[in-house]
Amino acid sequence: MLIHRYRFPLHPRPFKVPLVIAVTFTVVCFFIVGLSLYSDPWNTGRSCVLTLTGVPVYYVTIKRYRLPRRLRRIFDYCSKQLQILLEVAQQEVKTY
Repeated sequence: MLIHRYRFPLHPRPFKVPLVIAVTFTVVCFFIVGLSLYSDPWNTGRSCVLTLTGVPVYYVTIKRYRLPRRLRRIFDYCSKQLQILLEVAQQEVKTY
């Protein structure tokens, strides 16, 4: 939120949060992660590594303009099927 507010100051927002609350929340989150790393580094480190495994998946699926066309078509197909299965895509025709 802080980065978004800095990079796009003129974008409309549905609601605004005071800067003090955003900074306090960020500091508290870093404090909690740091304290967890200090008290139980093995389990917290494994959890952080597991979370960071999503970064390559993000770049392969979202930043896919560098991929070959065939692989992009496969990702598009899988994405469309998952959206239909999990009902995250908006309906084309209103049924209500």
